Amino acid sequence: MTVLAFLRASDEAASADFRRWVVSDFGARLADPASGLTRAIVTVCAASPDGPDGLDLPATMRLNGSNTQPWPGYDAALTLEGPDEAVAACWAGEMAARTDLRHVYRVSERVMIDKGRITPGRPSNGMTYMRGIHFHADLPRSAWERSWTLHAPLAIKVHVGVSRYTQWYVEEILSEGSPGIGGIAELHFPTVKDMVEGFFDSPRGRDEIAQDTRHFIAGGPPRLFAEQHIFV
Repeated sequence: MTVLAFLRASDEAASADFRRWVVSDFGARLADPASGLTRAIVTVCAASPDGPDGLDLPATMRLNGSNTQPWPGYDAALTLEGPDEAVAACWAGEMAARTDLRHVYRVSERVMIDKGRITPGRPSNGMTYMRGIHFHADLPRSAWERSWTLHAPLAIKVHVGVSRYTQWYVEEILSEGSPGIGGIAELHFPTVKDMVEGFFDSPRGRDEIAQDTRHFIAGGPPRLFAEQHIFV
């Protein structure tokens, strides 16, 4: 089973402590061969949901607490793969006590482009963008899948700074109360500079992305601009 989960610390004042814990203590447990996991990635918030300083998102992408939930944004995300019981064990005990939101999804992965500039590590290089997607409710899955697939070449053309672009398809919502997203977009940039200067190739490209996504994307939870730690 492959799972992608978004996490928020139970106390906003304790977010920094939670982010340290999820990498240092929790991450070490994931890396232990006894965990049974075959993939374990911890993605930890490194900027606000508006992105790093200098990133210019169009108005339709700058969502706030009045029109997107949950708010404040997530503190971390986990990408886990392995036997069902090994993955489920990650939500027990201290993780449950330290978080007030655990939005967990069983997913399938489609890597749309990989230029090979992201180096695995603790942390890996650069900055990662992750965002859950609500597709328009009147679109059947076949329609939004087709639209999202057809969007990929435009995204690759316009997001010139990106090194790897993955579309995660939500196959099952595993946690009660989780937003009913249908997919998760994940973009990796080799450096923060690549993200700030290469998220869009031009104002024209920025407008093309905004116009194209409006046809099939209705919104989604807050974005996660983050640093990735690859343990397995």
